[in-house]
Amino acid sequence: MYGRPVWAVFCALGDTGCASVARGRGTMKAVILAGGPEVPKCPLSVVRPKALFPLIQDVIVGRLLRALHNTDVDEAIICANGKTRVLKEHFLRTAPDLLSLAFSDDELPRGAAGCLKDAEGFIGGGSFLVVESSLFLDGGIRELVERHRAAGAAMTIAAVPAWEGRRDAELGGCGVPLAPLGVYVAEPEVLDRIPSHGYFDLKEQLVPKLRAAGADVLVSQYRGRYRVVAHASSYASLVQELLDGELGLEDFAGLREVERQVWVTDSAQVASSAVLVGPVVVGAGAVIEAEAVVAGPSLVGEQVGIGTGAFVSGSILWPGCRIGAGASVERSIVTDHFRVAEMARLSHSVAVDTSLRVGEARGFDQRGYLVRAQGTPAAVAEKPRGLRGALSGLWRGLRGGGQGGRDQAPAETSAGEELSAK
Repeated sequence: MYGRPVWAVFCALGDTGCASVARGRGTMKAVILAGGPEVPKCPLSVVRPKALFPLIQDVIVGRLLRALHNTDVDEAIICANGKTRVLKEHFLRTAPDLLSLAFSDDELPRGAAGCLKDAEGFIGGGSFLVVESSLFLDGGIRELVERHRAAGAAMTIAAVPAWEGRRDAELGGCGVPLAPLGVYVAEPEVLDRIPSHGYFDLKEQLVPKLRAAGADVLVSQYRGRYRVVAHASSYASLVQELLDGELGLEDFAGLREVERQVWVTDSAQVASSAVLVGPVVVGAGAVIEAEAVVAGPSLVGEQVGIGTGAFVSGSILWPGCRIGAGASVERSIVTDHFRVAEMARLSHSVAVDTSLRVGEARGFDQRGYLVRAQGTPAAVAEKPRGLRGALSGLWRGLRGGGQGGRDQAPAETSAGEELSAK
């Protein structure tokens, strides 16, 4: 059997994995697809799946679940294949307070449509949503569901302009091509077209099969705001927009704005002589020592340590990383538990700690990223050449505030790879 039936998953997770809370007034269920292959391959995913990339006080999939709850979803199941354990552990620590959450794990790859078939017992008899986990959505879901029901469709595919800079074009206007966003509304009868075993894709196999059978498949332009996290530069662009408040202020709830565009959690410790220039968010338990400077747009995650006299500018620091005294970090993403040595310099880089999975750091299509990896804490020095254009998409996103469809994997120039894993 390729996929465990969803009822077995519920039983297996009864005591340890299914974060469940009181249900609200929602009327739909959602299936979150979080286990597919990542194309393009992102070096950040060595550390975390995209669904768990940190945002302000949340992760991408957590923010997505909140958006879905705001559009009448009260139950969701995450289909994550081999990533189920890490996702489950995250939600055990930070259980969602808005909806019931379950997980489905396939022993072998089943494809997006195969995951839906395995979740058939969870889906039940009503209309349901299917959403890819690496999306940021703000509005548009309710309107999409209404158009789906008004048309009497078996499945509705949310689509967005495929060309950069054309996201405001109307459906069918001027011949603008559309591409699937990764959001679908479907009726339970579509599950009858999916085999119970083997790999079965949603876009490449299920949709053509539905059309061949005469089922009504509607393509509808998505009307809400959206961002697609495809790689490091699109992720950085999303964080930039959140820090600037361009996507609303709900992410700052519970934070203290100690000065203009500088938000600090109550448990963070910031030395009186440290300088913070917004937009900056300092997460829970973070420590910023004397004479350190943090210039925005920067996100300082939970339990981050920034040493005396260190300089951080235009960067994203993931939980538990450490910036040594006198070190300089500019225009970079420093991932979980990475250590930047004292007086070292990190620039235009994605810094990953691959101590547990060193082999996975090799063979990536870097797509413009300068990747610095370490197996044990080690000094990180700036690469002497090749920085021009390195992670250029990241910095363009940080300063330019990427918009909507622009985040979908633009071409970038490879800047090579530097590994210092012990």
